[in-house]
Amino acid sequence: MIRLQFDAEGYSVICGTEQVILLAKEFALLRFLYDNRNQVFTREQLLDRV
Repeated sequence: MIRLQFDAEGYSVICGTEQVILLAKEFALLRFLYDNRNQVFTREQLLDRV
């Protein structure tokens, strides 16, 4: 599993030496999926939780 570091203040994600700045919703969705890996969600569930 790839290890990601999340920076909630700047909505950025760091993977190794790469840093990607995301929009707030993108950040929330990625973090939710990362924290809940190995689970399947419907579109409606994602919209409700993010």
